[in-house]
Amino acid sequence: MAQRPEGGLIERLSRLGVFARLSRHEVAALLASGHLIRAESGTQLIGQGERSRDYLVVIEGELEVRREWLGADGRQEVSLGRVRPGEGVGEMAVLSAVPRGASVVAIRRSRVLRIDGDAIDELLSWSGHLAEALREDAEMRRRVGTVRQAQAFRRLPLPTMQSAFERMQPVEAEAGQVIVNEGEPGDSYYLIETGRAEVRRGGLFVAELAPGATFGEEALLTGTPRNASVVMLRPGRLWRLSKSDFDDSLRAALIEEVSAENAARMIADGQGRWLDCRNDEEFREAHIPGAQLLPLARLRGEAVFLDPQQTYVVYCRTGLRSGCAAFLLRERGLRAVSLAGGLCGWPYALSDGA
Repeated sequence: MAQRPEGGLIERLSRLGVFARLSRHEVAALLASGHLIRAESGTQLIGQGERSRDYLVVIEGELEVRREWLGADGRQEVSLGRVRPGEGVGEMAVLSAVPRGASVVAIRRSRVLRIDGDAIDELLSWSGHLAEALREDAEMRRRVGTVRQAQAFRRLPLPTMQSAFERMQPVEAEAGQVIVNEGEPGDSYYLIETGRAEVRRGGLFVAELAPGATFGEEALLTGTPRNASVVMLRPGRLWRLSKSDFDDSLRAALIEEVSAENAARMIADGQGRWLDCRNDEEFREAHIPGAQLLPLARLRGEAVFLDPQQTYVVYCRTGLRSGCAAFLLRERGLRAVSLAGGLCGWPYALSDGA
């Protein structure tokens, strides 16, 4: 049975293996998205043939890893391994790589924490790339605490990230200052370093933005006017990236497109899930079978309800809105790609109705 991780694990995990290379904030975020499994003896955690990229942290108990394959002489080979914590108080053990074709079974009553391996690798990559740069660049070292909270920058290759940093301009903002106005053309992308802001649409409150939050990308990606205003609630500092610099440094890095053929193959293989970002009436008219509807206008508020373990193949009519939706999802730490050409280029069957 999977549960949310219990309290008190942050300190213990922060001292263990690769997790010791991450900040407490990052370890806490991994724990928040992980699952604590209480397994009886004989419970299978990973089935043979299942492709798992997750880390398994054994808090107590013991796991057996079994792998079978055919040797060069055609005879079946079997490899067995066991993973269990040490004898010390608070000791835990980590299984970081389950080979393809292996199975993992609890051979005693166990408590196991299952954590998204891709998220860990992403954080480790970020930390490794930045280590040298932070020692040599005082300005980057000053900003990195805020920027590490912004998923958009965490996904950038180091040269691209440094280029974006160099192009960003500081903006000192006062409480009550309007940063972007609803209905105006979009010309900039913003990152909040300090202070807090409020998003308003039609004069009504939509969301509050804290340090590390970004905004302004929708108008830049779709070429449409701003769909909301952003007003500072507290004084602070923002970092501004112009549209041309945004296009050069972020757009290509954060929008990945897949062809109709590759997308269909991903879904058929269980490697992704359709997400339709059009409006309700468009969805009712026709949509790809099995698609989940989440209109672009509601994505910011409802993305938290999406499965962080899933890869979403996002589509719209032409690919313009889905590119923006995929960008927003990836900013929020979700795996998302955009269907190239949208439904206008989709050569397969569609469903009618809701």
